[in-house]
Amino acid sequence: MQIYSVFERPGGGAAQLADPGRGVIFVKEGFCWPALLWPMLWALYHRMWLVSAIYIAISVVIGGLGEWLGAEHPLAVIAALSFALIAATESNRIRGWHLVRQGYHQVASVAANTLALAEMRYFGDRLQPPAANPAPGPVLGPIRLPRADWGFMVPDPHG
Repeated sequence: MQIYSVFERPGGGAAQLADPGRGVIFVKEGFCWPALLWPMLWALYHRMWLVSAIYIAISVVIGGLGEWLGAEHPLAVIAALSFALIAATESNRIRGWHLVRQGYHQVASVAANTLALAEMRYFGDRLQPPAANPAPGPVLGPIRLPRADWGFMVPDPHG
């Protein structure tokens, strides 16, 4: 089971009124494999320019450490692997931070096995239009009150 944070853009204008799903972003909590395998492409895909610049700066520092100590030095290898694992572990949290900086608000957290199920849970009742002419309910007959001989209302013969 995954946890998805739901971010919405406030207001949204006429475009969001026409399409209520527009301006809503689901971000999975936890480890992000694409951010481990292709961190720069992942950050650029999500248009996180500041995060990309910080990632490049840290990568240059770690690369400089590797040049200074030697590429096979255990400290340089541990630093590079640690940075990659930390970036992949925190990438979705950083994406949420980036969305908040852009003006989005975290409005919900949804637990689901897949993103599609999380979207269905979140939008389920929200996006269904109200029925124009609701169907009438079942016609009830006359209301019956319990009779005294129905057991639970029998007068106590000893009392």
